[in-house]
Parts: sequence; C-alpha cells; structure tokens
Amino acid sequence: MRNLSFVLMMLLVGSLNAYANQDEFLIEAVEYERIIINWNPQGNQLARVLAYECTECEMKSFVISSSTQLEDQDGLALNINELSKKIDWQGTIQTINNNPQLIIKLMLH
Repeated sequence: MRNLSFVLMMLLVGSLNAYANQDEFLIEAVEYERIIINWNPQGNQLARVLAYECTECEMKSFVISSSTQLEDQDGLALNINELSKKIDWQGTIQTINNNPQLIIKLMLH
C-alpha cells in the first residue's frame, strides 16, 4: 500500500511540474545589426519592424505596440515619438515566447 501511495504521489508531482512548464513565459533578447522601423500607428499597433541580425541574415518581422518599452543607448526611457524621426537603427529586441512577433522591449544603440 505504501508503494502505491508513493507512486501516485510521484505521478501527481510529475504532472504538476509538466503543467507548470506549459505556462512559463520565456523572454528572448536578440541584438540586431539593422532595425528598420515603419512608423504607422493603427490602434494598439504603432509600428512594423524589420530586423536583421547581420548583413547576410534573414529578415525577421515584429510589431511595436503601445505597451512596448523603449530605451535609448544609455538605458533611459525613450519617447515613442523618437522612432518616427529615423528609420534605420541598431539595438536589442526582446520578445516573449508566447507571442514572438510582439516586441516587449526595444533597446536602441
């Protein structure tokens, strides 16, 4: 009887662990050599972003929303209006694994 209880307890713990891992959100931060921002506010979506990790690398597409955090090269908050003054940037883009096209934080260099 003890062995059965132990096995059931281990199965329960294992299933809880698997369930918890499904709900985890992972943040990915990638530095891009070239970030092209197309400022075009439409509702919650403020801009489309095309980003290249290197000159030979494949382009990736992202979205900047009203909740995206923006930082300048000194780590200070950047006013969203600054993005409309220039098209071509360098920096780091942070996304989250459950919505990889949405930029949660953009750190410009």
